[in-house]
Amino acid sequence: RAKSVFLANMSHELRTPLNAVLGFSRVMKNAADATAEQRQNLDIITRSGEHLLTLINNVLEISRIESGRVELEAAPIDLDQLLEEIKSLIHVPALEKGLDFTLEQASDLPRHITVDGGKLRQVLLNLVGNAIKYTKRGKVTLRATARRKATAGRVKVKFEVSDTGPGIREQERKRIFSAFVQLGNQSPANSGTGLGLAISRQYVELMGGMIGVAGVPGRGSVFYFEIPVTVLPPEAMPVEPRRGRVAGSPRRGGNDPAP
Repeated sequence: RAKSVFLANMSHELRTPLNAVLGFSRVMKNAADATAEQRQNLDIITRSGEHLLTLINNVLEISRIESGRVELEAAPIDLDQLLEEIKSLIHVPALEKGLDFTLEQASDLPRHITVDGGKLRQVLLNLVGNAIKYTKRGKVTLRATARRKATAGRVKVKFEVSDTGPGIREQERKRIFSAFVQLGNQSPANSGTGLGLAISRQYVELMGGMIGVAGVPGRGSVFYFEIPVTVLPPEAMPVEPRRGRVAGSPRRGGNDPAP
């Protein structure tokens, strides 16, 4: 308990000055009189600071999990929209490494569901981000399928993230989801705290699911998890407020320009 409290307090204390460093780095980079060399140096500062901020946030989150302060926040979400958001976020880093990224959705995948969307998004970003990070060439694929009906109105959805990276040896698969564990064959440039998969496992189990990894060393890995969700009819989704139209005004014809 003392360790978790210490980590949480230290993480908060570290984030405040780090956010200031990142903020002023961006301001200096956008200055009109900044030279090309200065902008390049500021890019290094910004990337390093963002990496450090990610590590701090992971330490803070694992301390919250260990202290039992993380709870489910289930709410209606549009699963199609969430997966498209993941695709848009991953597109650029995949393109920069020359990797093909593919999103595959089963035809019977439910669209409107009740689940903790924030935690589901974080798990998917962790798994897809790791796949791109450790894959030098080839492709990364995110698949979503409806596995089976759990109970009335409940369906189990399975997500898979496959890559053509180095793969994971069988003896390492048993410990890869533990906190602060990193594989020994990773370069220092790719090192982190080893918390991303530990947080993902905690989130998946909190959502009532299970997570695992398969694959063949030298031929890639497949990370997968399965969670139960509640299927909703379209009319149960929250109605988003319309924009660009005065409330109560008549609809325009098909040929009228949008306001």
